[in-house]
Amino acid sequence: QHRIAVGYTGCGLATPAQYGEGWYNEGATADIATQMTIFSGETLFIFDHWMGTTGIDSTDTSISLTVLSPESLTAIYSTGVKVTMIKNPRQNWGGFIVDGDTLAPADSLTFYWTNGSYHTIAPTQPDYSGDTMRYTFTGWSDSPDTMRTIGPLVDDIELIANYQLEYVYRVFKEPAADTFGYTYIGSNYFYGAESESCEVWFIPGTEIYTQISSYDFAPGATVTFEFIEWDDGWLDTVRTEILTHPIERTAHYIGTAYVRLAKYPAEPYGWLRIADSTYYGAIADGWIQYGTPTEIEASPVDLIPGVDSAYVFDHWSDGGAPIHDITIHSSETFIAYYERMWIDLSLCIEPDTVNFD
Repeated sequence: QHRIAVGYTGCGLATPAQYGEGWYNEGATADIATQMTIFSGETLFIFDHWMGTTGIDSTDTSISLTVLSPESLTAIYSTGVKVTMIKNPRQNWGGFIVDGDTLAPADSLTFYWTNGSYHTIAPTQPDYSGDTMRYTFTGWSDSPDTMRTIGPLVDDIELIANYQLEYVYRVFKEPAADTFGYTYIGSNYFYGAESESCEVWFIPGTEIYTQISSYDFAPGATVTFEFIEWDDGWLDTVRTEILTHPIERTAHYIGTAYVRLAKYPAEPYGWLRIADSTYYGAIADGWIQYGTPTEIEASPVDLIPGVDSAYVFDHWSDGGAPIHDITIHSSETFIAYYERMWIDLSLCIEPDTVNFD
């Protein structure tokens, strides 16, 4: 067996609580610990590190070692300071970053650090509650910096991290494919793809001015979107409201897409239909509601005047039935394929009857 001695130094007249001293079988594990902080009168002492006869040097108050020989361990203490960090207003949506470690959730933290030491601190920010409210850091009680180094520490200090509550104001366009216009929220301008879903954060009580485009169209104007109304029934593209809580607004648009029906071969004898509109000839151009089923049809038989032949419908390019619905989200062309067929006249004469088939 070997004896492990545990002691302390540097903490004045105070006696820290320690355990682990005693006799151990060779090869056994000894668990040693000492008190982290202790007062001697009005003076605060903080554990700094261990020292051992075999070179043990650790900054953890609790250590474990394999016993291979006698050992004498001494807990080294030094005078310390109390550092308290508090969020204002109090909220634990986030925490603090201390010496590179993120400690959260926490609305306040207290550390006991050795006299003369340096430490890097920062608040987490923004601190979110869901995705509609957040606190944004505005500055420390004694510094505007977010991340800072404090030290050398000589006295107890209390540091206040000040925050400002903010609410989100979001605007969506529906259909979401409407990425061709613009959105203003306050002084923030969103154009094109980013205008379909955008957000800005404001402090409570802010008056929000919002404007959206009234008529949006894709390059070449083959897809268009026209504003109809907001989700709450407001009919103007411009609106103003006071932000007293998180707000999400949806601007509803009606979309239209350009569609072309064409015959192949391109023959002018029949017709094509898009919804309730009939077009005579080989091509039909029209606009249909974006994302809404719309019926199309091609004439089944196109007779050629003065010729014993006709064009007979065979199939559509999309494989649909002769009469079927199409749903489009962009400009598209649908081909009606025909076959030319000849008409034969058969004459049969019997002794007393003439039949025409």
